Amino acid sequence: MKALINTSKRGAMFVKACFLFMLGLTQLAFAQSNSIESVVTNQQGANIVVKIGMKNPLEKQPAGFSIATPSRIALDFPDVVNGTGKSTVDVNIGDLRTVTLVEASGRTRMIFNLNKPLNYAATIEGKYLIVTIDGSGG
Repeated sequence: MKALINTSKRGAMFVKACFLFMLGLTQLAFAQSNSIESVVTNQQGANIVVKIGMKNPLEKQPAGFSIATPSRIALDFPDVVNGTGKSTVDVNIGDLRTVTLVEASGRTRMIFNLNKPLNYAATIEGKYLIVTIDGSGG
């Protein structure tokens, strides 16, 4: 009888461990299920607006940085893949030449290739990240 109880406890512990493992895999798959679906650009006055469509809403804004030479803005999207089917989007609006998407090390880096150093701001609106590049140079 005691052996039957111990076996039953071990079986329950095994089932619980399997459940927790599967739950962890599900969360990992969900965390990596986001993708960049579209990149649309337009000009609003001196500003260049880039509307980045996501499969799922972002929880927080991607980390970003800019460099002066060559003039670029880069945004890192962790656990996001490139779902656009393109690695480069030709823009040629104002001082924005192209947008490049590179996947590596579990993230997608979006690079805005500029003619000169420019400031930017980003906001999340539902399933979109809106990047506004200050074309006035200020």
